[in-house]
Amino acid sequence: MRPLILAFSFLFLVFGGVAGAQSMVTLDNYMNKNLNNMNDWATRHYIYSRCAAVSLYTQALFQKNPQLSNRSKNLYEFFNELAMNTYLKEGKKTIDQLTANYLPLLKRHADIYKKDGDENFARTGEYTSGYIIEDFQICVDIQKGLSK
Repeated sequence: MRPLILAFSFLFLVFGGVAGAQSMVTLDNYMNKNLNNMNDWATRHYIYSRCAAVSLYTQALFQKNPQLSNRSKNLYEFFNELAMNTYLKEGKKTIDQLTANYLPLLKRHADIYKKDGDENFARTGEYTSGYIIEDFQICVDIQKGLSK
């Protein structure tokens, strides 16, 4: 019985540490699970808000690299405006509802990216490893697709 408990403890420590560095489902997984809901404003709003949040996080992270910081800033502005417009126009929400709901969501997502980035750094020496850089790249691709 004791070896079984040790084995489970080991697996929990190994896989628990990896899971702790990813607090949100990847955008790729989210989009794949919601392919049939892409016409729903709330699904698109969630994606846009995640893109705004990961861009906000990378902008702060890359302050010493003007090119990367500026790219993140532009991406943040693009998705933040898109998220707000989707929420207000397609969601038929008010400015008060936007302030009460979207802005805390954006902050919560950005805080999660920061927390996971800090955990990644402690484990790997990189802030943007794993799902964070994958989410960022997906957002770059979405922006390219929407800008055509």
